[in-house]
Amino acid sequence: MKMPLARILAAAKKMPGYYDFQHDKSRLSQSEYLDVVFDDPNNEAGRNFKFRYSSHEMRPTYGAKRGYAGFEVGTHQDADGDWKAAVDWLARQVAKLQ
Repeated sequence: MKMPLARILAAAKKMPGYYDFQHDKSRLSQSEYLDVVFDDPNNEAGRNFKFRYSSHEMRPTYGAKRGYAGFEVGTHQDADGDWKAAVDWLARQVAKLQ
């Protein structure tokens, strides 16, 4: 797992309600994906937050097939920010679940 996603996961594990994660890599590029699951009192299955780390924009066909990330980490023009910004975003989302 690339360092930015590892840092996001380490922070997520310290947040209230953390439940599980899944990590995946693209077979066509260097992109990596992190899904972090938290307990959600309104949803028995929990709440999934998806992160994507990449140096390029996601192809629309791939996004439609696999789902778009809630937060894009990377150097491309559509990136939402760095790993610190991703952790801040996740903390705000998790706080809404409590």
